Amino acid sequence: MIPNTIISLKLLLVTAICLSALSCASGTHVPPEGMVLIPAGPFQMGDPFGEGHPSERPVHTVYVDAFFMDRYPVTKALWDEVYHWATTEGGYVFNNQEDTNPGRGTGGDHPVHSVNWYNAVLWCNARSEMEGKTPAYYLSSDRAEVYRSGIVDIRSDWVKWNAGYRLPTEAEWEKAARGGREGLRFPWGNIIGHEQANFRATGAVFAYETPAEHTTPAYHPDYTRWPRTSPVGSFAPNDYGLFDVIGNLSEWCWDWWCREAYTPGHRDNPRGPTEQGIGRMVRGGSWSSDAGLCRLAARSFVAPETAAHHFGFRTVLPRSKYPPSPQGADRTTRPERYEVPVVSVQSKPGTPAAIVFMEGDVPARFRQITETVLMGRVTTDRIGSAFPFERPVPTGVEVDSHDSQLFKEEQ
Repeated sequence: MIPNTIISLKLLLVTAICLSALSCASGTHVPPEGMVLIPAGPFQMGDPFGEGHPSERPVHTVYVDAFFMDRYPVTKALWDEVYHWATTEGGYVFNNQEDTNPGRGTGGDHPVHSVNWYNAVLWCNARSEMEGKTPAYYLSSDRAEVYRSGIVDIRSDWVKWNAGYRLPTEAEWEKAARGGREGLRFPWGNIIGHEQANFRATGAVFAYETPAEHTTPAYHPDYTRWPRTSPVGSFAPNDYGLFDVIGNLSEWCWDWWCREAYTPGHRDNPRGPTEQGIGRMVRGGSWSSDAGLCRLAARSFVAPETAAHHFGFRTVLPRSKYPPSPQGADRTTRPERYEVPVVSVQSKPGTPAAIVFMEGDVPARFRQITETVLMGRVTTDRIGSAFPFERPVPTGVEVDSHDSQLFKEEQ
């Protein structure tokens, strides 16, 4: 075991890798292509500023299991690929007008829009079946008949939550959108401008718009074709590596709207009301939304049959359905290396974990991929902060012989 005294370490070299692949000798869960890992754990959900709708309060601690989420909103190109398979081979019948493809888009690399909640859920099932995965949504609680057509208000107990692609719950969406950061209005901080997101400035309505947007009400000037969506990935990602969680298109979630959703008893993987409500939740704001609706805590709901050019979606996939990479699997992507200075390591009494005291800035993708190693944000403004260093130590963590012996003893 690691002694209770502080043990100085020279340097911890962590082998991290691009989001699409990872050296897998350790058996680490690797995100499926186009997805990122959202680590398990608690987060503070709700409006910390007390400036939004009363339903956004109180701020409360919610625990969410780990899951994968699409790095980008579903694009028009991806929608079309799955839709074509679903309607020609999969036996799916979408809720279309005049038998046309319900998904619209300014371009293949833009998010798909004008998709109502039912069609988004049908598409999730179709994507699962197209890829050989078990669908998530069914027509009854026995979960025997797959949802492939019609307007069906699916209940929570009709869902195989640990199966294929599905919409995120409202709690999953907010945890992912926050990117591991707490107490902020937006993923990057507390001020919003057109440098950070595609949204509609309103002039002097919101004090937390940047000066330019604070004085000149306007849509984003770079995107003039109607509807004014932007190509996915046009703005910086959050700390989990997710793009466009704020602005561009509001995103459908699973939950029915409930004014009292934040009351006690909804703390562990909450999935919203069990009874049908008046609308399904949408989050994140769109190209036509003002700064207030783009806040991380902002809650909106829409009738699920609504198909409008400011609504889109992204999917999640349970981590349990994407097993760890096998020992010795062949990965062709060369891993990137990051040197992370370690100040010291200290045991954590009563637990199998130690505390690592680090300094310096660690790339977001490193924090994401190595969530089993370092839990929490590591930034230059938090030098000396403590993060649990959990066992076993994955392959790819390289230290000198003295330190390696320490870790072997801990394992």
